[in-house]
Amino acid sequence: MPPFAVRSTSDHLATDQLDAWCTLFEGCTRINALVPRQHATALGVIQRLRLVPDESMEAVIDDGTGRLRVVWTGSDPLNGLELGRGLRVEGTVSLDGGQKLMRNPTWCVVRDPYACAEKEREKERAARTDKGVSARR
Repeated sequence: MPPFAVRSTSDHLATDQLDAWCTLFEGCTRINALVPRQHATALGVIQRLRLVPDESMEAVIDDGTGRLRVVWTGSDPLNGLELGRGLRVEGTVSLDGGQKLMRNPTWCVVRDPYACAEKEREKERAARTDKGVSARR
C-alpha cells in the first residue's frame, strides 16, 4: 500500500461555464493573474486531492485560466474537500518548479460549480422551450 493516497477527476466544465461560475464570487483573482510573493484570494474546482499521512494534504484547483496547487502541511484530511467541489483559498502565492502554489492557506468550500452549470443549462432549455411556444402562437 502506498504511503499516500491520490484521487483525481477527469470531469471538467467548459471554460465559459467556469467563467460564469467564478463571477459569482467577489474579490477573487483568476489563477493566471496570480503573482508570486503576493497575497491573494483564488477560486477553483478541485481537480486532484493527495494525502500523505502525517505530512500533508494537497489539492489542485482549476478556474479555467490555470491550475493552482494548494498544500496544507502537517495536516490530517480536511473535512469537506472533495473532487469537483468549489474551493476558495487565501494566502501567499509562490512558484514551485514553475507551478503556482499556496502553502497553508485559509480556505472554504464554496457553491458547487457543477450545480451552477446545471442551473444554467435548465435556464437555456426553458428559454428555448419558451421561444418554441411563442413561435407556434
